[in-house]
This record gives sequence, C-alpha cells and structure tokens, in this order.
Amino acid sequence: MNLTYNFPQTFKLELPLLAGLLIKINKCNILQGNIHDISELTGIPTGESSGKVEPTIAYGYSSGLIIAEKSQGIWTLKLTPLAKTILQEDGMLNEDVSLFIMHLMMNRIDPLQHQEGLNAAWFDVCISSKYQISDTFNLDQLEQFVKDKRGEHKYLRKLMNLIISSYDQNNIDVPFNKIPVFEIIHSNKQLEIKRLTAPLEYKFFPAYSAFLFIEWDRLFSSQAQISFDEFLTFTRWNLLMNWSNKQFNRLLDWMAEKGFIQVDRLTGNALILKLVHTDRVLEEFFSELV
Repeated sequence: MNLTYNFPQTFKLELPLLAGLLIKINKCNILQGNIHDISELTGIPTGESSGKVEPTIAYGYSSGLIIAEKSQGIWTLKLTPLAKTILQEDGMLNEDVSLFIMHLMMNRIDPLQHQEGLNAAWFDVCISSKYQISDTFNLDQLEQFVKDKRGEHKYLRKLMNLIISSYDQNNIDVPFNKIPVFEIIHSNKQLEIKRLTAPLEYKFFPAYSAFLFIEWDRLFSSQAQISFDEFLTFTRWNLLMNWSNKQFNRLLDWMAEKGFIQVDRLTGNALILKLVHTDRVLEEFFSELV
C-alpha cells in the first residue's frame, strides 16, 4: 500500500474505529471487500465519494498494525504480528505503550527513498522539520517548511493542524493525548509547539525494543549484527525519540539484560547482536506494565 500525502482526508484517527477494524480482521483472519462491505462489517461510516473506511485502513497500515492491498476496488486486509500482540491485552488501543509504538511506526522511513517516510506527512512533521525549525515552533513555521518542501496545496494547513493536534495532551478526544510527543499551547489563534523527549520509563522499553527489532527485520534483514549508530542514521530514530546517546544506552543495556541483544562497545560505537527472534520480543510487549 502506498499512502498519499493527505491520506487522512480531514479525518483524525479514531481509535474505536481502528480497534473495531482490527478485531474484525482478527476474526476473519483475512478480510476482503470494497469500502461498503467493510463499512457494513465494521460500522465505520462511508459514502459514495468519501468516508472514514479508507482513512482508517491507512492509519492502521501506517501504524504497523495492518497489511493492506487494494485491487480493482477490493481491499485485502491482514493483521501484522504487532497488531496480534496488542490485541491480546489492549483490544481498544487504550494503553500508552500501544499508542507510542503506533506513533513510532507512523514515522518509519521509506527504504526506497531514504529522505522520505512511508507516511510522508507524519515524517515531515515529526522528523524532517526538526532540522529546519528545531524543537520549538509554531504552526505557521511548520506550514511554511512543508510548503517549501512540497509546494502549495490548499489542504496543507488543515493537515498540519490535524497531525499536531492529534497529540494534544489536554484534549481527551484526540488519539495520542496519552503520550508525550508535543507540548501544545494555544495562544492568539496560533499553535505553539515544543517537541518532547520520549519517556524513559521502563514500561515503554518493550515497545521500543519491538520497534527496533521490527525495523531491523525490515531494513537490515540479512544482518544478525549491526552498528547502532548506523541504525540511528538510517532510521532517524534519534530525531523521533529526541534522545541522546546516554538515553539510548540505557535502552540497549535493558535489552541486553533481557537477553534480546548482546552489546559490544569495544570500538566505541555500539555493535548490537540479535540473540532472539522478533516474536520473542513481542511476547514481552506488556511485561513492564504494573
């Protein structure tokens, strides 16, 4: 599936709709149908020319939960191993650890275009713009950055506002309000935004580990040992997490203690050796929740 830049079509991610879709796919194993079939099966509203079915599928694909293909108007939908793991304990997508890995997955790079993301709009907001407008900025600056990169499009401001406001921790009606990604201040009809650092609480470490292993499988599948610096450079994960090397070292040490990896720092640059398969890491996804 290839995501268009404006795949949300003005629709914020609605977690109950996505959760309902995941549950239905899980029951069917493989769900096939056109948008009206899927709407009837799941209750996701749709119309003749627009609706929430395809944006919801796109959100699920972008967040690493759905494998989605469309041919001649017919969708074929399957769950990823990550989605199956999350559904076992968090069927309604309420846990902050579930939401944080969804956020990470929405910012994966496109392996065919290393300067782009699979979800290009989120990648621009969360990663690419960091170089140009730093960690504190307003909506005007973000919009101008994207215009300079993508050209003029009427939908850009609404889309940028939709993405940023999806992380407003003061609004319980937005999907990512439980996770600290942006601090958002509403002032003089303008959004003031500050990038936050990813949580260092241990309960998130299994999710971070799962992301590392999933991306390792996708981008470095032939390598059992990789340079962690190379991984960060390729994935831009350091920009997304807003972490220093010291913070990443805490994560790597925790992963080594769990038996997921072996870390070799003899050369100064951490080399990490995979000791288990990704499914073993996924088994621990909720293990640090109290």
